[in-house]
Amino acid sequence: MLLVEDYSFSVRWARDEKERLAWIEATRWSSLGIYMFLCVGACSYLGLLADRKWGGGVVWTIVGFFLGVATAFYGVFRELRRLPRDD
Repeated sequence: MLLVEDYSFSVRWARDEKERLAWIEATRWSSLGIYMFLCVGACSYLGLLADRKWGGGVVWTIVGFFLGVATAFYGVFRELRRLPRDD
């Protein structure tokens, strides 16, 4: 997954450390949303192209959609595992 590890470059204008950390978290979560959208959209589009090329109604589009959903959730799961735990 292509997520930025060092978010500090984007929030140098924050007034204090708490605000900077809030912006870093917002950037992290919004990038996950974009990642999910791109996974599902790209796989669905590839399925649509496969349907147009080989026929089959909407079978390949549905397969592409579910493949995109599975890929997106796997990426989100990997990112959530990297979050620090409050033990």
